[in-house]
Amino acid sequence: MKELPLAITGVCSLDAVSMAEQGRRYAELGHHVRDATREPRLLVAQFDEGVDLALLEETVAVERSCCSFFGIEVQGLRLRLTVAEDRHISALDAIAGALGV
Repeated sequence: MKELPLAITGVCSLDAVSMAEQGRRYAELGHHVRDATREPRLLVAQFDEGVDLALLEETVAVERSCCSFFGIEVQGLRLRLTVAEDRHISALDAIAGALGV
């Protein structure tokens, strides 16, 4: 399991313990990624039917509370994350890594 790197701490308001917990949530979700698209400022993950939707909702809620710079959309089994500025690409990279995409 990949954990979210502490290097993104400068752009994320989570402390180290909370960031590790969020990394574990993403890693669990990553077991259910059916397809993914990754561009520099975009990450789209399509999950399979086995994904825990409550876990997805919790993960998104945490992300919205700690990293307001993310554009986050959830439609059914699809998660779409975007960033508007290059300085936030490393945070998107960290999530992609934690999801295993």
